[in-house]
This record gives sequence, structure tokens and C-alpha cells, in this order.
Amino acid sequence: MPGMDTYDAIMLLSYGGPNGPDDVLPFMRNATRGRGIPDERLLQVAAHYKRFGGVSPINACNQRLIADLSAELGRRGHDIPVGWGNRNWHPFVAEGLDELAQAGARRILVLPTSAYASYSGCRQYREDLAEAADALRDKWGTIVLGAEDSADNPDADIILDKVRPYYSTPGMASAQITSVRRAWEALAARGVDTSGIRLIFVTHSIPVSMEAGSSPFPFRPSTDEAAAASDGHVEQQGSAASSEAGTSASEISYVAQHHALIQAIMPELRRILGRADLGYDLVYCSRSGPPQARWLEPDINDFLEDIAADANPLTGTVVVPIGFICDHMEVVYDLDTEAKETAARLGIPYERADTVATDPAFVSSLVDVLEERAAQARGEQPVPVTVTSTGPFHTVCPSDCCLSPARPGHASSPGASAHPGTAHAPHSSGAPARAAGQTATPQEDSMSTPHPHAVVPPQQNPENPGHPAGVPDRVGEHAARHQARHAGTEATPHSHAAHARVTDPRDATGVDFDEVNNKQHYALYSVFALGESLPADDGERGRIIAESLDYVKGAGAEIRGFYDVSGFRAEADLMVWWLDDDPEVLQDAYHRLRASALGKFLDPVWSCMGLHTPAEFNKRHIPACFGGVAPRDWAMVYPFVRSYDWYLKAPEERARIMAEHGRNGFAHYPDVKGSTLSAFGFSDYEWVLAFEADSLDRLEGVMHAQRYTEARLYVREDTPFFTGPRVSLGEWAERQPRA
Repeated sequence: MPGMDTYDAIMLLSYGGPNGPDDVLPFMRNATRGRGIPDERLLQVAAHYKRFGGVSPINACNQRLIADLSAELGRRGHDIPVGWGNRNWHPFVAEGLDELAQAGARRILVLPTSAYASYSGCRQYREDLAEAADALRDKWGTIVLGAEDSADNPDADIILDKVRPYYSTPGMASAQITSVRRAWEALAARGVDTSGIRLIFVTHSIPVSMEAGSSPFPFRPSTDEAAAASDGHVEQQGSAASSEAGTSASEISYVAQHHALIQAIMPELRRILGRADLGYDLVYCSRSGPPQARWLEPDINDFLEDIAADANPLTGTVVVPIGFICDHMEVVYDLDTEAKETAARLGIPYERADTVATDPAFVSSLVDVLEERAAQARGEQPVPVTVTSTGPFHTVCPSDCCLSPARPGHASSPGASAHPGTAHAPHSSGAPARAAGQTATPQEDSMSTPHPHAVVPPQQNPENPGHPAGVPDRVGEHAARHQARHAGTEATPHSHAAHARVTDPRDATGVDFDEVNNKQHYALYSVFALGESLPADDGERGRIIAESLDYVKGAGAEIRGFYDVSGFRAEADLMVWWLDDDPEVLQDAYHRLRASALGKFLDPVWSCMGLHTPAEFNKRHIPACFGGVAPRDWAMVYPFVRSYDWYLKAPEERARIMAEHGRNGFAHYPDVKGSTLSAFGFSDYEWVLAFEADSLDRLEGVMHAQRYTEARLYVREDTPFFTGPRVSLGEWAERQPRA
């Protein structure tokens, strides 16, 4: 029997989470310390936890895992205590180490709750240990992080070792297979046709630069191993070739690690599920960070939107949180709440597979990894048991992997202490802190960071250069989700709104849906006719336009665009689209245009104000005009009124109807951007909708396609329409008749 006597104790090392409502804000301060995020923003994020009584599910999961590990260790004859330490809440890393040291532990083996290797899931935990060691030096002396193959150090008072990443263990694979099978069977028991079920694996998104740094070598798909799935997706197989001495050729990146595990279990899943053609998709959740940062995509909600619009038959989805061993908040909110709501709105049967922490096979494999590390510490050379033949297998990060420039001041391989002798800024609740000079900065590589408002580039909106067309991204570990203020809010599947996955370089990225939903955003559409011809003199005409534009801009409202609607309707020539968070600012802009030199030539034809309210069935559906989407070359604006019986229908029935309505249009016209706003009580209409596209035929196409849906039966009125190309005010004037 392999022995564990090399070590005196084991410590489970995790992220941490609040244990009650009073813990939530201090926890959020710890999780975002050094980034200057005000409490009012953190309170928005805290709404997730309050929905669950202020308690993170990770705590109970970790306690259960500690009990199961202790039981399995005891079953194998190992009498060794298992402690616990967290990065961001009690017991903090230093608290957990201090407790074990007080019990006499001098050689401690650390087991992180992250199965995969990346900066935040591997190296950062070693940095946490190094900082805790520094904080405890005065009490316990020299605490060092051990070498790869030894637990001995004559100069150390306490030695800390860490296990290797364990995503590829047989128990991990077995537990994932069991979890998928149960979820699949649950869908089948609900009467879902299993021939059309889509298998979707989900993991935590990280910055693209962090992914690139999670292995010393790039991941290269192999040309002879890739197998096409029945849905057209290709299983990404490949390997990393060693180009540097001293580093194993098995080292592969964060994304490649997930694909390697999934591909290892797919043959057995195809066999037990009876689907020889079964493919898979790997998607992401919990993206955060500044808008300019690139993170792994697609987001689970965006992906559900996409597959709902596909022509391929889809009868249901099994969503597998393969990147999480416990039910984190990312799982119970991002997947069990947000993604589940998205699927329901789209009419997709949805089943989330269990996380693996309670599976006996997984727990047994963790103990195998602990025994393997103990054998290494004794100087033995155990062969890692893996279902993928890929690593990383190291327990000490090489200097060329898992780097993060977002944490300046950290050594590449933290050793005996982290910055000895430096001062520490306090955590909330008096917890151990990071060393001076290690403050995280809101760069691309920094997880969960705030950012300023997303700005549409000036060239995309010359009338308003630099105006914030987007909103701050998610803050902290997760995004806050506000309830819709109106139970009857339109679902807005008309709007192919601003999703996190933006492919057009004109658009801002990283839009915070909660920030948009938690604030009031108004739009005003005003249409005018040219009452009399403009002056024939070019200089006079130019002066009128310049002075009028400056005067109108003085109101402070964003001008989304001027549109030449001449010819589309006999009675209209100019449409102006304004945006602001204050309706009186929009009124002022309107008054200024009427009172300007140009206004003397214009007669009002039609005007309608709208307010963004959170969509009833998917809060991620936000108007393109408030979601960082740049203006397009053409716009089409129209109001509409629902039928009397629409609002009396069951919510699930309305969700089904609107999901079909959205799919029918945007499956073929995904480039059309929509902004649906509430107008209840503002005018004679209930809703006002603007579509934008780069060509007129795309606007016609989406409108035409959406006529063939059941939703059309529940519309009483949807006129007038105002359509035209987006032009500068000067260009519009040059097109008009002259005296």
C-alpha cells in the first residue's frame, strides 16, 4: 500500500465563499481587492448570493469533499488530517495553515479544488500559499513551497507541496460519464426524443492571453485524429510538441485539457447512450473583465441562442459543468438559473448534469493523486494514471507556463516566501492580505475586473465621438441579476441584441447586461418634413447646419444617427434618433432642434419615446443601441401594439411564441440588430422597435421572415414605418431641395 507518511496533513485549497448575508459584501471586497470597485457595484453582484440566502454552495461542497476524502484515506489505512483554506473567505489560506501547524503539521500536501491548469487554477494558488507563508513567518519560521520531487528541506520549518492537475484521472472520467448518463436519462424520462439531444460541456471562461500562457507550447489540432460530429462540429484533438528541454511534450493548454478529457470519455458515452453519431460542444460561462479584453467564447447563453436558430433538429440539451468539481455560484446561477431560463425561453428542454465532487470514483482518484505525490516526495518515480496521456503532470509550475502579467511583482515560481519584509494591506475581516506590489490590475489577464463604459469608436459614430454606447462589464466573481421591473415586459426576440459574443469589430465587447438592466435608458425617435426649401447659397446652408448641430449637441444627448427617410414616405424627410438616461435631456434636444436655424425649415411629423425595460424571458436581450453595438448604415423604426389577449396568455406560451418568432427571422438575418423599447403610457403605442443593418434588403428580409410566425396573430397595430440610410446632417441637407 502506498504510504502517506511523507506528510503530516493535507489541506484542501479553494476559492471561498460567504456563509451568510453579512459575509457577502466583505467577501466581494476580498475577491476584487486592489481594483477600486465601489461598494455600490459590489452590491449589484451580491444579488446572486442573496438569492441563495447569502450562502455560497461551494462551502457545503468543500466540507462534504473533506469528509469523503478523510473516509477514503482511512479506508486505505492513512491516518492523516485534512484541513481547509480559501483564497477569499474564512478559513483563509493562512488560517488553514496556522490551524494545521498548531496541530503539529510540518509537511503539508495541498489539494486545490481546480482540476485544470491555468494561471488562476494552478499558479495563483501557489502564490496564495507563498503569501500566507510570508504572513505566518513570525509565528512559525521559514515556510517554503517544496521542490518537485522532495519533501525535505533542512532550512525549512514547514514545507508545503501541491499535487498536479488531476483533470485526466480515471475517476474524473468515470464521474463525468455517470453524470452525463443520469442527465440524459432524466431528459428521456421527460419524453424528450434522445436522437436530437445536444451534448454541451461548460467551463469557466478565462482571458485568451491566460489560455495562451497555460502551456509552454501552442495546442495544434492533429490532421489525422479529428472526427466530425453529426452536427457538423469537429472534435478538436491534437497535441503539444516539445520544443524546449526540460518540459514534457504532454503539456497542453487549458482549453486542450478540456478537449482531451471530453474526447477520452466520448466513446463510452456514445456506447451507453446509444448514439454512435453523438458529438459535443465546449462552451464557457462567467466571462468578466474589460470590454477590450478577449475571453474564451462562446458564452453558454449565446450558444443556446445560436443552436436554437440552427436548421438541424434539436430536441434537448444536456449541459455538463466539466470545468467545475463543485456546485460553485457559477453553476447554480449561471447554469441552473440564467442558462436554464434562456433554454426555456427558446423552447429547448434542458438538463444540467451533476458536478463530480460527491462521486466515489472521483474521490478515489483524488486520493490516488495524493498518494502519487507522496511517492514523488519519497524520491520514487510513480507513473501518473491518466485517461488522456496528457498533462500537465508537474506540481511546481515551470517558468514558462501559467504566467499572468496582471499580478506584477510575483515571481515566476514562488518559493520560500512572497516578497519578504514587505508591508501588507489588510483584507476585510482582518484576513491575510497580498503582499505590496501585487495589486491586481484591470488588464486582459485579470479575472473579474471592472472597466469604464464601452465606447463605440468615433469613426463609427462621428456625431458623438467617444460617447459611451456600452456599459461596464461584470464585476467580481459573478454578475448580479436584477428582476424585471415589469412582469409583462416584452421578451424582445425581435431584437438580435448585444450578446457577449461579438464578431463585428465595430461593436464594443464585454457588455454588462446587469448594468444595462439596472439603469434607465431612453430613446427618442423624431421625424420631420422639410417645410420649405433650404437656402441655395452653399455657405449659408453650411452655416445653418453647423450652428444647428452644435446647438442640438448642447443638450448632451447622444445622437445615434440622422436618417434620410425621403421617398419612403411622402410626408417625411428626416429622422433623428437620440439616446440618454434622462428623458428631459431628450426633450431638450428636441426643443433645441425645433428652435435652431434648421428647425425653422422643419415641420414635425411623428415622434415616439421609448424606455429600456428588462426583457421578460431573457434579461440578456438588451437593445443594441444600449449594448455597445455601433450604428449600422440603415435603420427601420416602427411602433406596435399587442393584442388584448396577449398579456393574458401563460408566460411559457408567450415564451414559446416569441422564441419561434425570433428564430424565424434571425436564423437567416443574424447581422440585423434590434432595439425594442417600452412605450407604455408615453404615446399611443406599447412598444417601439428599431432595426439596423448595413443594407436595406436585410431589413426587408427579417421583417418578411417574421411575418410567417404565430406572433403576428397577437399584434393590433404596427405602423407607421420610417426607414432610411444613416447620413450626416450635412449630407442630408445636400440632398434636399434648395430655394
